[in-house]
Formats: sequence, C-alpha cells, structure tokens
Amino acid sequence: MAGFSVAGLTSGIEYGKLIEQLVSIEQKTADGLKEKKTDYQSKISAYETLSSKLGTMESASKKLSDISTFDVKKAEVTDETILSASASYDATTGNYIISDITALAQAHKITNVDAKRLADKDTTTVLANGQTLQYTVTVDGAAEITTLTASSDLTLEGLVSAINSTQSAANSLITVTATIINDGNAGTPYRLVMTSNTSGSSGGITINSDASVLDLDNSGGTGGTTTLQSAQNAAFKVDGLSISKTSNTVSDVVPGTAFTLKKAAGAGYSYTLTVKNDTDAIKTSIKAMTDAYNEVVKQINDNSKYDTDKKKGGSLFNEGNTESIIRRLRSIYTSAISGLSDDTKVMAQVGLKTNRDGTVTMDDGKLGTKLTSDFTDTRALFINNTSTGIEGVAKKLYDELDDITDFAEGSITVRKKGIQKVIDKYTKDIKTEEDRLKAYEDSLKAKFATLEAFLTTMNTESKFISRRV
Repeated sequence: MAGFSVAGLTSGIEYGKLIEQLVSIEQKTADGLKEKKTDYQSKISAYETLSSKLGTMESASKKLSDISTFDVKKAEVTDETILSASASYDATTGNYIISDITALAQAHKITNVDAKRLADKDTTTVLANGQTLQYTVTVDGAAEITTLTASSDLTLEGLVSAINSTQSAANSLITVTATIINDGNAGTPYRLVMTSNTSGSSGGITINSDASVLDLDNSGGTGGTTTLQSAQNAAFKVDGLSISKTSNTVSDVVPGTAFTLKKAAGAGYSYTLTVKNDTDAIKTSIKAMTDAYNEVVKQINDNSKYDTDKKKGGSLFNEGNTESIIRRLRSIYTSAISGLSDDTKVMAQVGLKTNRDGTVTMDDGKLGTKLTSDFTDTRALFINNTSTGIEGVAKKLYDELDDITDFAEGSITVRKKGIQKVIDKYTKDIKTEEDRLKAYEDSLKAKFATLEAFLTTMNTESKFISRRV
C-alpha cells in the first residue's frame, strides 16, 4: 500500500489512499486472527504462571508430608548466660534440671619459667639445627607423642611455627597450639605459650625432652614450665546425677539434645532445660503450603473473570481444566481423613478455614493450640504415615499436584500443548491471509495502473480528435 503513492494524473484519483482503504476492509480478517492468537498466547502465559505456582505448592506439600517436618524440636533454658542448648528431631521432649555447675572444662596451658624469658622473638636461636623438643598429649585415651626436630636454627617465632605444624607419631595429630606472649617485662618480655588442643583433665601437656634454651624439661636445672591454666573437666549435675565431661558442649547426656556450659555458677544453683516440639517452625511450614495454595486459587480466580464492559473473559475464563484443578485441590483440603479422632479429621478443625473465594485462612492461635494439645493427630492430619497407612492432607495434595504438573502427561502440560497447536494454526492462517492481502494489494495496483494508462490514452485521443474537428 505504502509503495503505491502515484496520484492519477489523468483521472485525478489518489490511488494510494484508495488502495489502502480497500485493503483495510480486507485486513479485518487478518486482524481478527491476530487478536485470537494473542488471546491464546495469553492463555499460555497464564498457564505457565499457574504451573509455577502449582510447583511451589507441590514442594511445600512434599515437605509438609514428611514426618521429619513435624518432628523438629527446640530447646530452651532459663538462663542463657549460664548455658545454651539445641535439640535435634529425635530429641525426647521434657524438662531437665542442670545444676551445680562447679567447673568448666578447659585445656592445659603452660609457659616457660620467668628465668627463661627472651629478649627477642625473631633473632636469638632457641632450638638449634638438629635439636629436638618432644611432648605428649593424651587424646581419646591414647598417648600422642610429638617429636619436633629442627631442620635449621629456630628463633622463638620459628619454634612456634614448627610446633603448630608438627604432627604426632601415632595418629598424625597436631596436639598443641603454640603462641608468643609479651608479658611486659622491660628486658626479657617474650615467652612461649603451649595450649593443648584437647580440653579436659586427661589432655594435659607433658614435656618429655627439650634441647632448646627454654629448658622446658628442666634438664639444665634452671628451667621447667609454669601452668597458666590447668587441665580440667566440666563438673555439673543433670537431674541430680553428677556428670564430668572433657568438653563444655555436652551432646550425650540428654537424648537428641546438646547444651553448652558458659559459666560455672557454682553449687546450689539450678537451671531448667526444656525440650519441646518447635510449633513455630511447624506452623511456618503449614503456612508455606497454605500461602502457595492461595496463590494458585488467586491465579485462577483473577484470570477467570468476565469483564462485562469489554464483553471479554480473562485468560483462563471458561477453562474447564483450571476449574477441574480447583475442584480437585479443594476436595482434598476440605475432606475428612479417616482413621483420625473426630475432632482432628478436617483442616478446619486445626485452624485452616476455606473461604467463599476458595482461599484458605490460617488461624495461627487455633493451630498452635492443636499442635500443643493434640500433636499426634494434628501431625497425622498432614503427613504420610507409613506405619499406620494414613495419608494426610499434605501427602494427598502432593500426589494430586504431582499428577497435575507431570511434565509428560499432566493436565497442565496437555492443555498447554493443545493451546500451542491452536496458536500454530493461527500463525499459519495469519501468514496465508497476509499473503492473500499482499496479492490483493498488488492486483489493485496493477488494475489501477492499467486504468490510468487507458484513461491517459483516451484523453490523448480525445484531444487529437478535437483538434481535427
């Protein structure tokens, strides 16, 4: 159309505009096809969004159907400045009294005596090339002997580095951590500090031999070691039973629970450790599934409306597939689970109420009460309990969603494939129609060009005849 802009010099007709008007009349068919194609593309987009939301719900349902989601525990203590605690899923719920914390576990820490302090840490040779330092630390009941042989002259810094990288003979362990401290002495402030990497009374450091100028074994008569911190076990009671541990983190006294002692409060002081079901974490998982379900419902509802003003439905309007999905999911959400107690058979009884628009409202307080007062049946309402054979709501939803979203044969996939076929057909029909319009336009151009040529010829002959008359 735009390529034919010649006005009729003889006829005075603007052929370009005339052709454009004639083609635009024929264009309505193509425009109608494009509009329908756009509508179906919107359906595909709506289904893809729905598929994503269904996938989120499927994941949330799968998690909630797993018994471990409900078996999460938490540990609380009456004074976290004294101790802290955590519980695993297999912890036994109950109250435990931690009392009489008279000592905290600590690692043995020694240094060279005052007479063997050094004036520098990086110049004076402390352990000469070929000389040795040997020490023993007991680890898990086994004596770990470490022999350090200098491969060159070592300063205090060099000795520290060597200790921190030399392994024991038996099990290749680095049993000691060495550091340097400056004690502030005016002339000789530097000292070697050796700390056992094993806490508890059995993890002390024994110097077997020392050829260094520090004379840690006192073989020269002027050396030896000074204890900065003695090797010591933690001492406390659990429910009146005296306990001694090499570590302040204790995980083998209260089943499934670990607690860490922070302060030796002393005899006569007691603290309560409470292990209970973590209802907040459970409610979070239930809310995740509920929110995901509501997102699915809203996606379908919002795209299934009919606009009376525009006289046009949404992308999912009159889609039997989505209506079926809602019915299937709602049926599971509202149906009773057989085999459970009469007051915990449906979701509404634990605080999950279905609204008129199909969404679900979670009553946090009511759900929390049911989880506390009737934990076993409330859990069974959701999970896949293989021991009883009862499939809860979350398990049923997961199975249904797995079927709906199946990549090969799920109803979403099947419907999207059907829609895509329609789109492909419209694409083909639009191409056919556009080719027809192009041929029609070319035909009009040719016909009007012929007409104009004829009129020009007639006009010329008319003028010739007029001159002859």
